[in-house]
Order: sequence, then C-alpha cells, then structure tokens
Amino acid sequence: MSRASGHPRVELCVPVSVFAEIVSLCIQSEEEGKFCIDDLYMLIDFWQGLDIVVLRPNKAVAVACYNLYMDETVRDSRLSPTDLVHLGYAMAYDLDYLITTDKTLRKYKVPSSFKLRVMHPQNIDDIFK
Repeated sequence: MSRASGHPRVELCVPVSVFAEIVSLCIQSEEEGKFCIDDLYMLIDFWQGLDIVVLRPNKAVAVACYNLYMDETVRDSRLSPTDLVHLGYAMAYDLDYLITTDKTLRKYKVPSSFKLRVMHPQNIDDIFK
C-alpha cells in the first residue's frame, strides 16, 4: 500500500466502512485474542503515513449497496453484508481496483458494466504495469 500511496497515477481511496470494520474487529476480538487495541493503534500510525482519500457515504453508495443486496442478478450469497458495503462503495465511486485479503470478495464476479477489478494486496504491482 505504501508504494501505491503518493504514486502519480494512483489515488488510494478507503471507504469509511473499512475503518469502521477494523475498529469493530479490534474492539471485539481483543477478548478472543485475534486483534487488540494495540493493533488498531499500529494501523492508525500506518494510515497516517499514507496519502488516503476517505470515501464517505452518499446516495450513490446507498443505491449500490441496496442493489447488491436485493438484486438477485448481481447478489452473491457468499458475501457478508459488510463485504457488500465495501463493494458498493467501490462501485458507487467507480473505482478501478478494490484491494482486499478477503478470499470470498476476491471471487465475486463484478458486473461487466463496471471497470472494477478485485485483487489481493500482493498483486498491487499489477496496477503499475
């Protein structure tokens, strides 16, 4: 991500829903031993070093999320409501790439009317080719 941040051809965008999910995971998971508040602090330090555009909810995001959830021609029952929200942001903001470690989300077949490509962070160098 650091390589993409500040690159002249790349605008690094993060939906506010991603931040909310990470905070929630760190707070809830501390009891389970998966993540903890210190992990959240480390992520905040990391994010502060990046040139990030925060994507905020708007009408287009609401419509995209609703359609992803309700329209059976594009819905994928393997995706969680949170995955659908992240995907809805990417589609509503007409992003080129959605970078995620979520295996199920990476397998989602994006409708051909969108230029969006869902990819693993390990493949971020493909953006620069």
